[in-house]
Amino acid sequence: MAAETLTRFLARIQEIHGRTSATLCMGDFNDEPGDRSLWDYALSTRSRTVVGNARNPALYNLMWPAYGCAVGTHHFNNTPAVLEQFLVTLGIARVQGEIRVIDDSVRIERVPEMVSGGSYPAPKRFGRPSSPSSYDPEGFSDHYPISMIIRETG
Repeated sequence: MAAETLTRFLARIQEIHGRTSATLCMGDFNDEPGDRSLWDYALSTRSRTVVGNARNPALYNLMWPAYGCAVGTHHFNNTPAVLEQFLVTLGIARVQGEIRVIDDSVRIERVPEMVSGGSYPAPKRFGRPSSPSSYDPEGFSDHYPISMIIRETG
């Protein structure tokens, strides 16, 4: 439902501002790039060409290269998953656009202090103060942050 709502909002933005409007959708989508919620309902893809030729407000998903790698943005049962997403409309996906993402700048940020010890590179969680057994005041989050560089050329 959230992905369909996102698509409706993007369609409205494009009606008002045009097909090449620049919109960035980012955050914890709680799904991976290959999950149906993202590709079928949010209309995200790994192809700039598909976004450029789409009649509907398709989104270029910049997290595809991280999908299936040994490091994810979240780890559950020692298995990495890429749950954080950067999704951009045609206005940012275009290689020569006024606002564009720098290719290969998308990263999962794993500052050494954020990584828990052990065999798997899971994030060092903060936990909850009400739960002393899982509370770590030096922890961070159960997800790693993601970053990218966007350049404005105009």
